[in-house]
Amino acid sequence: MKYYPKKKFITYWALLSFIVSGGMTLLSFHSFSIATVIAAFLFFAIFVFLIIPVIKNQVVDVNGSGITIFNYGKGLELNSDDLFEIVSRKGGALSYRFQKGTYRFQISPCGYYDGKKLQDQFDKLFSAFNKSSAEPPLAL
Repeated sequence: MKYYPKKKFITYWALLSFIVSGGMTLLSFHSFSIATVIAAFLFFAIFVFLIIPVIKNQVVDVNGSGITIFNYGKGLELNSDDLFEIVSRKGGALSYRFQKGTYRFQISPCGYYDGKKLQDQFDKLFSAFNKSSAEPPLAL
């Protein structure tokens, strides 16, 4: 099953920062102020930072033995051997980090539509990793 990222909210903020950057650039030509030039540059940097995940369009396809991750339209197979860390917050898994060769990927199920289903499938696929990475209790 394929899971697509939630990108509507971030796209709106990226477009807003681009518009503000353009407006500040035009204003800097009128006022010749270094402060408006710096503000225009900062808003453009925010635009670039926000638009990269939208362009990247990281799609996750979960199958029985592992997952396929699509970045920029190219697919890469990942399995439990490629998983090197599970980031946990408040008792649950927040994101999963993979390394395949020199490439690193991070998948946060909450950033996808049907994130609860994706989290459940990840729990099933990577349950052995969760058990092996758990620390044994301290003996007193």
